[in-house]
Amino acid sequence: MKPRTIIGIVFIVASLTKLATIWGIIEWNWFARVSEEPWVTYFTICLLIYVGVSLIIDSYRRDPDQWLQRPLPIGEDGKRICCSVHYGGDEYVYRGEPFHGARLDAFCGGIRMDLRNAVITEDEEIEIHTFCGGVELFVPQTVNVEVKSRSFLGGVGNHASRITDKDAHCLHIIADNFLGGVDIKRALVMLTMIFALGMNAVAQPKQVIEFQTAMSIHETTYKNFVKDGKYKEAIAPLVTLIQMIDTTNIYKVLNINEVTVRQLNAPYYYDLACCYAVTKQKKQALKALEQAVDLGYNDYNNMLYDKDLTLLRKDKTYQTLLAAVKEKTPLNVLKKSAPYAQDSVKLECKFTYQAKDDYRLTAVRDYLKLDSVAGQGDELSKIINLLHFVHDEMPHDGNHRAFAEMDAIDLYNYCKTTGRGVNCRQLAISLCEVYLSMGIPARYVTCMAADPNDGECHVINGVWSEQLQKWLWIDPTNDAWVTDENGTMLSIAEVRERMINDQPLVLCETANWNHREKQTKEGYLDGYMSKNLYYFVCKKYSRFNPESDYRPNPTEEDIRLIPVGFVNDNWKCDTTTDPDFFWAKPEM
Repeated sequence: MKPRTIIGIVFIVASLTKLATIWGIIEWNWFARVSEEPWVTYFTICLLIYVGVSLIIDSYRRDPDQWLQRPLPIGEDGKRICCSVHYGGDEYVYRGEPFHGARLDAFCGGIRMDLRNAVITEDEEIEIHTFCGGVELFVPQTVNVEVKSRSFLGGVGNHASRITDKDAHCLHIIADNFLGGVDIKRALVMLTMIFALGMNAVAQPKQVIEFQTAMSIHETTYKNFVKDGKYKEAIAPLVTLIQMIDTTNIYKVLNINEVTVRQLNAPYYYDLACCYAVTKQKKQALKALEQAVDLGYNDYNNMLYDKDLTLLRKDKTYQTLLAAVKEKTPLNVLKKSAPYAQDSVKLECKFTYQAKDDYRLTAVRDYLKLDSVAGQGDELSKIINLLHFVHDEMPHDGNHRAFAEMDAIDLYNYCKTTGRGVNCRQLAISLCEVYLSMGIPARYVTCMAADPNDGECHVINGVWSEQLQKWLWIDPTNDAWVTDENGTMLSIAEVRERMINDQPLVLCETANWNHREKQTKEGYLDGYMSKNLYYFVCKKYSRFNPESDYRPNPTEEDIRLIPVGFVNDNWKCDTTTDPDFFWAKPEM
């Protein structure tokens, strides 16, 4: 238990003891009357109780390590969540599971429940009891919230505005609070079509929820069969999944490209081919594999070495499909890209960078104590130390957009107070501000794929080195930079060119994802980043909070660098084909 928690409990117990002696419940003259005036005594008691409760809640809210993210505690009925916390903090996050109500008890502790991705198909009830503790509840955009509460020196804060959809379901919150409270929030949701489609959408609840629920059930079923080695049984739910995607009109609801939705079937057809192959159904396996390739399946190494496809290895159709997949690998697509060329865009606009003495960047430098973080070494060591700092202090979560302003201070505090990660864009924006605050020119660079139906991208940083006189490849998501065979750090443009020309590339030894997975050159550069180096997008003006969601702070304009002849209108902004302009030495 944290010291703040112990002190808070002492304050509360002492105050309640004094209150009981005043009311004659107990006889214990532990401490003298605070004042002859009763209102002063009661005010002092209330103040001490308030301080005690604040200390307890604060001890868990400020220390993410105290929040233990646990499996969903299903009750005896097999549906309802039942959670009781004493002197601690628990977090429960729904990731597509159905929600059927909950009972939450917080005694001198805290509970955080995130229902933003829960599947809610009918009205549900959440029963909450708090004593010297608190509950933080995140609800989806697609439900209404009704609250009934009884509170003594506590209360319920309902920040979930009512929605007008007549078909929306309702969460009924019934709360009893004694020296405690409940905070209900409705955060921005990034709907991702189950499979991390990567496009923002405002869901029309009923149809989307029904589709998502059915897909989740069938996907879980077939994966469990495969996990248990029951490949024959996995075929039926896989076929159902494929038919659902082939016949759905969900793309109209989400306002996305129909082709993008149909392409979601590529991995399912591949898994279906594996199931057929393992169960000795060669003809069906080849047909399913052909469908997967036609829909865009491009994992060449997986298809080449997958033991489930052993039955097909010597078949000519398989070899033809394997060759086709090899041609579609991201690296081959990149190698076939058209060259760059000079154009006249540089006459119309240029890149600029906010000065480090701007009061907002000064606040970033002081708040994060960046002078100490950067150290006393040379420029390159400072650049690397600042990269390590952001990577270590702000975890990555590619499926989550933080409910915070798009600046380093807000995003840093979001990670610290919630224990959650942020996406690659928010990481790169934070690191860009960190560098700018230290007087190091920097941009965040959105790295895009050639395929207009590919909604996935990756955002890294370009950081200017006076020492090397070039922009350096810096990736806060993976704590990564890239060098040549001699150990010289490379720019984004140099990495792209070396990939195309099959020249040596060396990934730094520190490259990792959230200190859980070590990154390799083959997986990170050849397998992933090669797809996202076809064209690039940057802000014309690199500054503090460049993409504000909530403040009166207009978003900065973009400019993109594309190969000659490339046509893709997904990102509408000024465009250049001139790399010398796009990667020019910065003017501060």
